[in-house]
Amino acid sequence: MPTTNTIVTSYTGKVAQGYITRALKSGDTLGQNIITVKPGLKEKGLPIRRLDVSGLIKTSTCEFDPQATVTLNERRLLGKKLQVNLELCKEDFEGGWEAEEMGDSAFTTAPAEYVAALLTLIAEKVAEANDRLIWQGENIADEYLGLLRQMQLDANIPAAQKIVGTPITAANVATELGKVADAIPDAIYNLDSDLVLAVSSDIARKYMRSLAGFGASGLGGAGYQNMGFVGRKPLDFEGIPMYSVGGLPAGTMAAYKVENVMFGTGLIKDYTAVKVVDMEPTTLSQTFRIAMRFYGGTNYGFSEEIVAYNLPAPL
Repeated sequence: MPTTNTIVTSYTGKVAQGYITRALKSGDTLGQNIITVKPGLKEKGLPIRRLDVSGLIKTSTCEFDPQATVTLNERRLLGKKLQVNLELCKEDFEGGWEAEEMGDSAFTTAPAEYVAALLTLIAEKVAEANDRLIWQGENIADEYLGLLRQMQLDANIPAAQKIVGTPITAANVATELGKVADAIPDAIYNLDSDLVLAVSSDIARKYMRSLAGFGASGLGGAGYQNMGFVGRKPLDFEGIPMYSVGGLPAGTMAAYKVENVMFGTGLIKDYTAVKVVDMEPTTLSQTFRIAMRFYGGTNYGFSEEIVAYNLPAPL
């Protein structure tokens, strides 16, 4: 059965060129490079090899005395193969604006401008949905397990690095961000490294408002560079780069090193490859099909290097 295709049209006079679509969140996590992409993911997963050495320095002796401990182990980055499948009937467009570009033959062609707009919209929708899955995905049908649920289930993340959240306002946002910064382990607190702070969009907005000053959060006068509420303020907290992520649920954030947190897929270009096939040459039907296929999954290397704020409640 073809995909449900709802068309509402007046079809009189001339039409304005192009299509408008609903506003979408972008694929912030991958687009901002705040997670490491691991290609080659298949159903069996990808091994994340972890290497550590301890007990290196010992008192000197005249003999060669081999000591220390080298540990090589792995975590497994698991994921799922997902798809997008649509089938639309070309005849649905014959009573609307699109009919003018479909030709006069009864064997019509799909309206090119509509198809181009639809393919772009589908790719953007998939990017938005995947950004949510990276962080919020559950191990259920149509989803792979996201980072927040893995962190919530992970007993190896120290309790002090799983921070209980509170409703955030422009007045307390700096305090709550400070809790995350203070919980970052000394071993990874290097402002010249790839340490990042990913925050939900509501936290980013409230932090920027707090930087406007006027006494809102300890800032006198007109706040950052005397700009007040005008102009964009830098998303940076005490030297830690901050990124607004649409896929994070409201009131959540995480601090980590980019190399430690991973998104697995087959090929990253699969997330922008939307294929369309006219079915008339093969089946003589008046439909065209649209398809995407891609792998997705997440994991991280060292639990002890993760700081999470306001994790989801246990299922």
